[in-house]
Amino acid sequence: MRLSVAAENIVNARSSAPVEPGGEVPEEVYRPQRVAQLSRAEGGVTAKRRAVEPATITERDARSPTGFSAVPNVDFGREMVEMLFAAQSFKASVEAIRTQMEMDEALLDIKV
Repeated sequence: MRLSVAAENIVNARSSAPVEPGGEVPEEVYRPQRVAQLSRAEGGVTAKRRAVEPATITERDARSPTGFSAVPNVDFGREMVEMLFAAQSFKASVEAIRTQMEMDEALLDIKV
């Protein structure tokens, strides 16, 4: 989930729409998200999408009829870190599963 959210944020980072300074942000402007990992009472963790706050920023835009555009509040550096973190988390999970399989196999070898 972390990888797909970071990818969505990067792909949609340049969506924009004309806006008056301090005005309502149009719906067509992408709202970036983050993944929050939360502990579960029965053990383990769960991942949930959370909105980035503030979701958009207003910047000057000479092409906009109002002179300003609302754009998603996406930090490309942070998104790259999120993608690297997702890749490392996946590798760690694969290694944990591999270790568990080896332990199960060793246990079965002892019983036979």
